[in-house]
Amino acid sequence: MQHQRGPSECPALRPLGLCRPRGAPLTVLGIDIGGSATKYAPVRNGEIAVPVMRADTPQSLEELLEWLGGLVTTARREWNVAAVGIGVPGFMRLQDGVIVRSPNLMFLNGTAFATEMSRRVSLPVKVENDANCAALGAWVSQPPPRPRCLVHLTLGTGVGSGIILDGRPWRGACGYAAELGHVVVHPQGRACGCGGRGCAETEASETGILRTWSEARPDSEISSARQVYQLVEAGDADARRAFRRAGRYLGILLSNIANCLNPDIITIGGGVAAAGETILAPAHAEMAVRLHQHARECTRIEVADRDDYGILGAARLLHKDAQA
Repeated sequence: MQHQRGPSECPALRPLGLCRPRGAPLTVLGIDIGGSATKYAPVRNGEIAVPVMRADTPQSLEELLEWLGGLVTTARREWNVAAVGIGVPGFMRLQDGVIVRSPNLMFLNGTAFATEMSRRVSLPVKVENDANCAALGAWVSQPPPRPRCLVHLTLGTGVGSGIILDGRPWRGACGYAAELGHVVVHPQGRACGCGGRGCAETEASETGILRTWSEARPDSEISSARQVYQLVEAGDADARRAFRRAGRYLGILLSNIANCLNPDIITIGGGVAAAGETILAPAHAEMAVRLHQHARECTRIEVADRDDYGILGAARLLHKDAQA
């Protein structure tokens, strides 16, 4: 007698034309492509199945596609992956998935990356902006019931960001939504690579911290926010001032997000967030001035304590609830 599939056997894969046996967990290869390094791991039942692996990111389109194709082949053999989710840095056009601009991997410009990958592998492939993947991973990591609206910020060299509404990345009309690093927090502030001035990522990021530090100590050889933070711990006033300034502008950004979206939670990750209260205390102080008490009490601010959100979010792209 021919087996008839029940409705609960493949809900996550039905939009992609795949089903799996009843009770069998779906394994997705989650890939988080960065400008210099790529992280990846198989994800099963919403959890990283093996320790996250890292490799240098190939620096040409053909080399990257060839390497990813080999990675998928290996993942199918070793982990029995059934699909692939990929986070890539850059602006992706919603209509056709073309990467219109990738500042850190310029060779991706003009590439329909999902289409190119699908030509090389015989598995379903989903591709999304890396910041949206990180936000989706942060949302997946929340305990149930998961929040209806989550905003995730990554404080690194710049400010990455994503907005999750009802379990899906909010992409906007054309795919370019949630670029919160380019919300202006200081109109007369520093020039930004986008052509504007005073964007959040010029102030509330590692770049902003180092700029403030170098203005106070022009002869210093310090090259990372972590080094500046170590000086904060040693009692250096200029180092503390650099973090206090970044925290203040982070507070302005958080206030703007809360006023516009009133999210359940804003999660903050990235290397700068590891400074904890050194940057968050001035941010909360600024929010107390700019944000109505009830709105402030409604939105929870939480520091993310893991760096695999991009992988988790990339894998989640294959779930039906993440489909636009």
